[in-house]
Order: sequence, then C-alpha cells, then structure tokens
Amino acid sequence: MKFLHASLAGIALAALLGGCFAPSAVQTNHWRVESIGPRITYHFFGYDGTKDGNPLSYGLRESQSIGKTLVRRLLNTNPDNPRTSGL
Repeated sequence: MKFLHASLAGIALAALLGGCFAPSAVQTNHWRVESIGPRITYHFFGYDGTKDGNPLSYGLRESQSIGKTLVRRLLNTNPDNPRTSGL
C-alpha cells in the first residue's frame, strides 16, 4: 500500500514539474499525454508557460500581488484613495 501511495505521489510530482517547462505546442494540444502536466499546473497554480515566462518570476509577481492586496484590505492603506493615509 505504501508503494502505491509513493508511486502516485511521484507521478503527480512529475506531472507538475513537467508542466512548468513544456513547450507551447505540447501545452495546447489536449490529445497528447504530454499536455497533462501543463494543464494541471495551469488549473492549480494559474501558471501558463506560453504567457507567463519563468516560473520563479511568475511566483514572485503573484506573491507581491497577494501581499499588496492583503496590505490594502487588512491595513486599509491604498495610495490610490485620497481618503486613506498611506503607511
């Protein structure tokens, strides 16, 4: 039973890692087995290798966007709004 869990985890990890570096022709052809990794990566993480570039820079941009949203919502600071004071 442990072997089954380990093999399924290995297959899922390979699909996710393969999705980050697949070329665009493979990613858009849903009839090929190689398109599974890029589609899983897109649906779980929102990363599209044909548009977003490097996966690390995409992750950095997304984390900065999430951080800015949290600061604006939780600390009520928005530099675009003249009624709030920026920190």
